[in-house]
Amino acid sequence: MTDEQIGKALRRLPRAEASPRFKSDVLRAVRSRSGEQQPGVVWRMVAATAMMLLVVIGTYGASLHRQRQQRIRAMRAESQQIASELRRVKEKADDIEPIIVLENGDTRVIVANEQSTPIYY
Repeated sequence: MTDEQIGKALRRLPRAEASPRFKSDVLRAVRSRSGEQQPGVVWRMVAATAMMLLVVIGTYGASLHRQRQQRIRAMRAESQQIASELRRVKEKADDIEPIIVLENGDTRVIVANEQSTPIYY
């Protein structure tokens, strides 16, 4: 017989249909004979571990971001406080008639009278 004749003979045979559970039954039988652990369990454990790592890393990253934002807010508040204090000192210095003004580079000392304290800015 030639290959062509074999192919025609096989096509003439009636088709046998397997039951819907055939594949699962065969796989279950193969696994029970070999006694191995199911590979799906290992992959599930790997996936669960990976997800837990992602959750832990994400939580840690979020806490670092929150701490950084809090530090930035605190620095901005401190900067605004320093700027307002500097404005008050400059206004105070402009209101007082100076008796002595000492300047050295960026430093300016104003002494108004003997009872007042010097103003530095």
